[in-house]
Amino acid sequence: MFSYLICGQINSRLKTDPLLYFQKLRNDLSDFEIIVSTWPNEISQNVHKYIDEIIISKDPGESQYGKNWERILVSTGNAISAASMQYIIRSRVEVVIKQPDLFKSLLFQNIHHLESKIFFPYRTSCYQYNKGLLFAWPDFFHIASKNMISRYWNSKAVPTQNFPFHMTTKSNNSLSSDQVLAANFTHSEYPVEYFDDKYYFSKKNWDNHYKIQKKYIVFFDENKFGLDFGRLARDLSSSKIALNKILFLKSGKVFKNIYLINRFVKMRKRAYFLNKK
Repeated sequence: MFSYLICGQINSRLKTDPLLYFQKLRNDLSDFEIIVSTWPNEISQNVHKYIDEIIISKDPGESQYGKNWERILVSTGNAISAASMQYIIRSRVEVVIKQPDLFKSLLFQNIHHLESKIFFPYRTSCYQYNKGLLFAWPDFFHIASKNMISRYWNSKAVPTQNFPFHMTTKSNNSLSSDQVLAANFTHSEYPVEYFDDKYYFSKKNWDNHYKIQKKYIVFFDENKFGLDFGRLARDLSSSKIALNKILFLKSGKVFKNIYLINRFVKMRKRAYFLNKK
């Protein structure tokens, strides 16, 4: 029923023994399809028996729109195409399933939402919102039906060149791959205004981001789902929290709340004054 996709580098990112990692993953997800989509020399021969399908693509190299943008598109797109199950978990090798029984139980309890929703980890999303960024749902981990996830990764209504970003710089003009994907997905139904600035704040962009988020996105607490994101995890302990009406998944039940950061709410109000469109 589920395909678990590990996309991108393997050996160069993994801090543990690859054999032990994939042995554990196969044991934890014995009834899942496991697919690895990576580059040459990134996965050892001795782990192949624990993986259902391994896709080795030619490394497209660095992109003018961001260091790993083309790599993210190629590795994920190939993995999604290869997936044979109805539902997909898009992941990276740094993600560890600490409590597999809990994780699988909550997945199956909420499987009916996956037909029309995409599940994103709320801690990472809110961390980006705290920085004032729109269109920042994390690209490294999300869960949905194959149809929904294919749509999310193939929304190209806004050409990539309209979203120039450089992940190797700290310029205000720098967009992340998270933002490019989310902005494209939003623009597939609601227009996104282009700005030469990573915050992308305007009344129209806020409203349309909010509409698409309310319609398709469910946030879940990765900690309560038994997941450990390792170096990809984000700490919200010092953040001031405000409530807004968006789907939030907690302990297997969907609530129409999501914790949003105060700064994000304040910036929304500011955007109305800055841009009256």
